[in-house]
Amino acid sequence: MCCRKTETSDYSLSNYNTFYLLVRELQKKFSIKQLWLVEEGGNLNKKYDAQRDIYNVFSFHHFGEIIDVLQPDLVITIGGDYEFLERSMLKAAAAKGIPSVDITSTVIEQGYFTKEYSSGIFSGRINALRDHGKNILKKYIFLIKTLYKTNYSVIYILNCILKDAYLPFTTFVPRYNFGGGSINIVSTPDWVKFLMSKGIDKNKIVVSGECSMDPIFHRVKLFKKEDGRKRVSNLTNRPMQILLVTTQMVEHGYWKPYMRDTVVTAIVRGFKEEFGNNVVIKIKIHPVSENKETYSRLIRGIAPETEIHQQGDLVELIANSDYVVGFGITSAYFQAFLLRKPLFLMNIFKEESERNVYFREK
Repeated sequence: MCCRKTETSDYSLSNYNTFYLLVRELQKKFSIKQLWLVEEGGNLNKKYDAQRDIYNVFSFHHFGEIIDVLQPDLVITIGGDYEFLERSMLKAAAAKGIPSVDITSTVIEQGYFTKEYSSGIFSGRINALRDHGKNILKKYIFLIKTLYKTNYSVIYILNCILKDAYLPFTTFVPRYNFGGGSINIVSTPDWVKFLMSKGIDKNKIVVSGECSMDPIFHRVKLFKKEDGRKRVSNLTNRPMQILLVTTQMVEHGYWKPYMRDTVVTAIVRGFKEEFGNNVVIKIKIHPVSENKETYSRLIRGIAPETEIHQQGDLVELIANSDYVVGFGITSAYFQAFLLRKPLFLMNIFKEESERNVYFREK
């Protein structure tokens, strides 16, 4: 059993790639049935249906009830935008003796867990509450109900509420302050010491490498790799193809909205002013966290013909581009590396290299 945002979400998200690899390996030895809990869509009936794999989490009263009804043998959390729902699932599973696996989502650095990572964390959280406050509150109430109904003590619940009142303003990922799973899968050895500092048993931590890169590697093998030193296209035959890959810097509280707006408009305006009709710009935004209308509004008066993709195949978009342009931190850049595409990262706010692995590693 696992959580995801919507019924239509698929394995294209990098967080799900590791989950998919685990399931694929397990299927070699066991008969596996996947059960998904989603915020949008899914089966609304509060009972198990052998013909259905996707259930709406909010059709139930709490996660303890979900586990009682669906009776999973294993629960898996993959990180992302599901902080409160995944905490609900982990705590309910622990209370009912169900084993759990917690996977650190891709390209998360330890810096994300400290206040020093960004001076804009407070304003970023305020923006998130302003834009998604009702949904956040809904998921948090679900968490508290789960703790209460699965017999966690009142003192424990009050302590959680106290921590949740300040932790989101001091760390981007509060989840590890509340424990992990029966097994915790991390990408590098550096994570072991960090998780142990949060009270997680070393024997429950497994270092696997970055599993989410495996399916991406196999995917890009389907495309012809060009020599990285050569131009992919002949600019006399077709316009230069530019792909702007965005990331949810605002939605996750790393940036203030004006920072994203400034970068996006500067990039699009700069290319159009420099190359005019000799450039085609496409924008690929995050498939879940970002809002397509936001980007349409930003470029409407600059280059209204620009294509904005949210659910498209990122590997194919990169393969068909001459250059990739980006900002912030996202695993999408690794796909550009594997396809040997020139990648230009914008750092117009002069962020310190410690705050961005790509700047730090040059």
